Amino acid sequence: MSRSQWSILLVLSVGVALVLGCFGAYVLMYLMGGFPTQPLAPVQATDTPTELPPETPTSVPSPTMAPAPTATSIPPTPTPERPTPTSTRVLPPSTPTPTPRPAMETIERNETQQIGPIWDSLHDENFSMEVTLKSIEWLRRDTYDEPKPGHVFVMVHLRVSNLGPGASRSIGIWDFQVLDANGAVRDYELMSAAMDCLLESVDLTVGGSIEGCISFEVPDQGKVDLIYAPFRYEGLEPGRYLSFNLRP
Repeated sequence: MSRSQWSILLVLSVGVALVLGCFGAYVLMYLMGGFPTQPLAPVQATDTPTELPPETPTSVPSPTMAPAPTATSIPPTPTPERPTPTSTRVLPPSTPTPTPRPAMETIERNETQQIGPIWDSLHDENFSMEVTLKSIEWLRRDTYDEPKPGHVFVMVHLRVSNLGPGASRSIGIWDFQVLDANGAVRDYELMSAAMDCLLESVDLTVGGSIEGCISFEVPDQGKVDLIYAPFRYEGLEPGRYLSFNLRP
C-alpha cells in the first residue's frame, strides 16, 4: 500500500473511534438515569453572605490571681541622735622622751702636750702632733644606754693639731685609748651623747687642726688615763705616747 492509502485508512480509523465513543457515552448516560425531561434552572449568584451559626465560646480558665499582699504597718525605727560635734584638737603621735643623761661631773682642763717627730714610713716624711685635753665629762648613763655594773662613761673633748714639717695621715678616734688601774687598755665606746661632737677621721696638713669628742666605758673606781699612741702597735714605750690623767 502506498503512503496516501495509509493516511486515508488512519483517518477512517480515528473517525470510527470517535463515533463509537460518542455512542457509548450516550448509552451509559441512559442506563444511569436517563436524560432530564426539564431543563435545569440556572443558579443565580447572590451577594447575601451565608450566615454561619454562632460559635460556642470555649471556656478558657482564667489565671488564678494571687491575692494582693496586705500592707502591714511597720513602726519606724528611731534614728539615734548624733552628738553635737565639738572641736577636738588632734595631738601628734607621742614620741618617747629620751632620758636626760645626768652628768656626775664636768671638769675643764685645757691641758696641752706634744709628741714627735713621728716618721711616716709609708709616705717617708716626719710630723709632730699637739693634743689639748679641753674638758672631761663623767656620765652615769647615756641617753638610751647604761654602762655595765661597776662602770661609768667618760667623754673627753680634744683638739688635735699638726706641727709639721710633713702632713699627718688619718688622725681619728682609734689613735686614742684609756688605761685603767688594772693595766687594761680600752678602745673607744660609741655613745649617742658623743655622736654630735665625735672626732672625725681626717688628714692634717702642716698647721691644720681638728676638734671633737671621744667616749669610753671605764671602771667607776681607780685611776684612768687618756692615751694618745701613734706607735700603739709598738707598745707604750716612754716618749712614744702621750698620757692625760682623767681620774687619780
